[in-house]
Amino acid sequence: MTQEQLEVNSYPMADLPVFADYIKTTPGTPTAKNGNAGDSINIRRKIIAMDCEMVRTCKGLELARLSIVDFQYKVIYDHFVTPENPVEDYLTKYSGITAEILKKAKKTFKDAQQDFLRLCSADTILVGHSLENDLNCLGVIHTKIIDTSVLFQNNKGFKSSLKSLSYNYLHADI
Repeated sequence: MTQEQLEVNSYPMADLPVFADYIKTTPGTPTAKNGNAGDSINIRRKIIAMDCEMVRTCKGLELARLSIVDFQYKVIYDHFVTPENPVEDYLTKYSGITAEILKKAKKTFKDAQQDFLRLCSADTILVGHSLENDLNCLGVIHTKIIDTSVLFQNNKGFKSSLKSLSYNYLHADI
């Protein structure tokens, strides 16, 4: 996406004070924690796809699940995340998340954020649908984006839902 597209679509931007507390992805090549290059969580990728599920808390939307796949569609990260504040609405209709599921969450917000940064450098191409929501929820600034909601806008110039895109282009009902 261009800088203008990022701005128009409300992506977190490093030069705006409202995002001062966000963490920016850093340049880098694949890295491994503890020297274990085979550990997939510690290898930065060239391209990944991401989706976040959120719940509503007293502070607004908070991260409840982070899922990442690599270029070969391999799930390299899929964890439920304990919100930092009390949950008011699990948004189960959209997220599939329930109180029972979140009780089993082993990751904190900071854990998930740091895990994401281990997988995604500033050079990584990040693919997803309306990723501005996911990046805002994750508190991360990243600018190498392929956003299907921007690429495949409907004939009126509005963003299409992922459900609509899946049906129209993949003939899949999600």
